Amino acid sequence: MHRIPTLIVAVALLISLAGCSMISFRFDTETQAAVDIITVADFDISYYNNVYIKANDKDFDFEPREPGKKKYYAVGMPDLSFVYHKIEEISAFESDDAEFYTVVSGGIIDTDDKYGNRIYKVVDKSLYDEKGKIIEMTDELSNVFDSILELEPHEMFLCQIIKDGDEYFVYNELNVNWWYPCELYYYNKDSHSLIMLCQLDGERIIDIKIKNLNL
Repeated sequence: MHRIPTLIVAVALLISLAGCSMISFRFDTETQAAVDIITVADFDISYYNNVYIKANDKDFDFEPREPGKKKYYAVGMPDLSFVYHKIEEISAFESDDAEFYTVVSGGIIDTDDKYGNRIYKVVDKSLYDEKGKIIEMTDELSNVFDSILELEPHEMFLCQIIKDGDEYFVYNELNVNWWYPCELYYYNKDSHSLIMLCQLDGERIIDIKIKNLNL
């Protein structure tokens, strides 16, 4: 008599949890991984911003904090029949030669539109490379950049576009009070939209390897 209400409550609770944090389920890391990633904890939150400042101010000097231990993960495409992420820790691997382009600090801000809706707003549509040099904003990079504006607005500590061969990803670090979301998205060229692949707490993604994006 009470099975259906109990099931409804359980499903509602699961959906609620999925909305505020990452729910992960085991999967085959060899056949079901879209990408593999490398992360570090205890990282220097201002590192990329300082690299940019150093490239434009030769008198500026900084000593980056030594990052924590590296971790290696396999990440699958999300299950579209239900909201959860596929991520499993794996052994060390050799990453791709991907390029990381960083949005200038304050380049994207969260604010209110004239109707009081929270939105992302572009202040500076510039990207710089891992040496702090501003790069050319191509049409493809511009499209990826614009797709970031469709995400749920939060204060950004760091926003990067990752170019791996002909594929693009977006990496965000957000300020969400009691935890530190570090999010990885895959950019779908056909729909010009982002698909969240994983969400970690306080682990910066520093390298990536494409496995199979057609899962």
